[in-house]
Formats: sequence, structure tokens, C-alpha cells
Amino acid sequence: MIELLSNVLFPSLMASLGWGISPYFDKKALSYYDNNIVFMLRIMFAGILGGILFLVTYNKNKSKFINNLKGIKYIICSTIISIFIGTYFYYKAMSKTKNTTLVVLISYVLPLIFITLISHYLLKEKINLGMCISLLLVILGIVGFVYSSK
Repeated sequence: MIELLSNVLFPSLMASLGWGISPYFDKKALSYYDNNIVFMLRIMFAGILGGILFLVTYNKNKSKFINNLKGIKYIICSTIISIFIGTYFYYKAMSKTKNTTLVVLISYVLPLIFITLISHYLLKEKINLGMCISLLLVILGIVGFVYSSK
């Protein structure tokens, strides 16, 4: 149980905290710059910080990195899909609305549905009745939220 809390729950909650707070700063930044500039600056800062982290940890992970380059294609695909497509259109949506909550809800909750289906069909993970009912409730919640925000 402790292993689940420390290895899964706590890091997931920290990710949720980061993703939940960052739209506030995104919306503030968009009041000063257009969505293209915010998008490019975010990628630039992420690249700089990622490069520093890579250099700091490279010697520790050198053998894992050099001996196994097969995962690079997945990292490239993930980067293109999440950063260049996901983040770009997230900023585009944020810059076109006053309803930050709506953009965040759609951008952060709908991936639950996508990854559940991808995990089931491509990774062969099991989906049970409770998960299907929960996904249906999520979809109904999004539809209700969108409908109520008009």
C-alpha cells in the first residue's frame, strides 16, 4: 500500500497539482502575448530546463541511454503529439475564450477517454463495467458543463 502511495498516488497528485495550477499562469501570460509567442516561449523554457536536467543526470543514465535507443521514436511521437499539437491548440483555445475552466476541462478530462480506449485496444488493458459507467459519467459531465457555460 505504501508503495502504491509513494510511487503512483503522490506523483499523480503532484502532476495534477502542476497541471491544475499552470492554466492560471497560461491565461495571465496570454493577456500579455498572443498564443503563438506563449507557445514558443513555453517550448523554449521547457527545452532549456530539460537540457539542463539531461546534462545533470546523463552520466548516471548514460549506459541506459546509449544501449537502448529504440524508445527514441516513441519519445519523438509523444513530443510531436503532446507538445506541438496538444499544447499549441490548448493555447489557441485559451486565447480565444474568457472561459478558462471550459478549455481546461475539455483539454484535461477528454484524454481519460482517449487513453482508456487506446490502452484497451492497443495495450490490451482490461476495462470493466465500473470503468465504462465512469467514462459515461465523465462524458455526461463534460456535455453538461459545456451546455451550462453557454
